[in-house]
Amino acid sequence: MSTWVTWTPYTYPFNITGQPAISIPCGFDPAGLPVGLQVIGPWGHDDRVLDFARLCERALAGVVTARVAPRLASKES
Repeated sequence: MSTWVTWTPYTYPFNITGQPAISIPCGFDPAGLPVGLQVIGPWGHDDRVLDFARLCERALAGVVTARVAPRLASKES
């Protein structure tokens, strides 16, 4: 089993420093995989990060739509 640092390489520095960070869904790549934007702000400025995230979500309205993950074939099939 790997440590949590190996599966959170882009988030733990901000968890440790206490900087506000948020991930915003931005759409899908040609293969249908989700694409996101991670926004990080200065320490103590959570409101700025949330305001920017809200603006991004409004700008992307209509572009970003929910998709259901494709069903994977089972090992028995």
